[in-house]
Amino acid sequence: MAKIWKKGFHSSSVIPLNSFKNNKMIVTGLVTLLLLVFIAPISYFHLQKEVILVVNGEEKEIKTFKNTVEELLVEHSIVLEPNDKISAALDDNLEDEQKVVITRAISLNLIVGGEEKTVYTAEKTVDELLKEQEIKLNELDRVIPSLDTPLQLEMSVEVIRVTKEIVKKKEEVKFGLVRKADNALASGQEKVVNKGKNGTVERTYEVTFENGVEVNSSLLEESVVEPKLDEVVAYGTVQTVSRGGLNFRPRQILENVRVTMYSAGAEHTGKTVNDPGYGITYTGTKVQEGRTIAVDPRVIPLGWWVYIDGFGFRRAEDIGGGVKGNSIDIYTDNNQQALNFGAKRGYKVYVIGPEKPTN
Repeated sequence: MAKIWKKGFHSSSVIPLNSFKNNKMIVTGLVTLLLLVFIAPISYFHLQKEVILVVNGEEKEIKTFKNTVEELLVEHSIVLEPNDKISAALDDNLEDEQKVVITRAISLNLIVGGEEKTVYTAEKTVDELLKEQEIKLNELDRVIPSLDTPLQLEMSVEVIRVTKEIVKKKEEVKFGLVRKADNALASGQEKVVNKGKNGTVERTYEVTFENGVEVNSSLLEESVVEPKLDEVVAYGTVQTVSRGGLNFRPRQILENVRVTMYSAGAEHTGKTVNDPGYGITYTGTKVQEGRTIAVDPRVIPLGWWVYIDGFGFRRAEDIGGGVKGNSIDIYTDNNQQALNFGAKRGYKVYVIGPEKPTN
């Protein structure tokens, strides 16, 4: 059979149908490859997020494909304890350049009104802790340490509940002793002129309590319910004597008096030069050699002058635990002299009165 050719076409110009199909597939493959080469990296970097993770102040930059905060924590094996704090909710979607802050809880002792317990918290200050624990402070309450103190592991925070009450009390008032010289009585003789009687007063106090325990009481006012009556005792005097170049009439003469010596040092008073009361007598005067003695106020009234044979005039300004009855402790600046003197009996003491003789 003879071949038929169309005019203007050569047999070599004819393209088979299968060739068109193959070329189309090649082009499609090339386009797909180009998309993978150029577009996929763009999608990769678009899906990846840069997150800053802070755990107890330690900051770390993280690249992640995770979508939520919880997934991020799981990815990095971070487990939250019950009292830990986190800056975002676990189901929050992660954002690029987001900062996720985790503060680990610490344990500490919390004492409120005397009741102690261990608490765990991720708060930063004492004030934040009390608010977290829903502890309300009253106007007078005290907090140790102060509210702005940073919290630390195992520290103690104490809330002292302070209250004040007005309290009225009826109280007994002891009668005093008044001694009067009586020239009609012999030396050493005494007579009760008026019998003493205790009185009663009503006192109003402002009482402060801390955790239910009374710690302070301030007197606001006082009214007498029944007045006290001081006991008046008359004592005999003796005739004028001459001692130390002066003449005086003693109120009383004490025989066989025990005499010791003391200084202001710690060996005798228990105080050092750094103590506020060092060298200060019971009556508030500064100790002075040649003047100050300690006495039993029941025998020699404080503030009175005496004359001690062998020592001269002295003033009763101090008391002491070992000074009882007919006993006198003489002050000296010389600590060694006081230690060496010991205790000696047999001294005669003339009890003069509140004024030192002048002639």
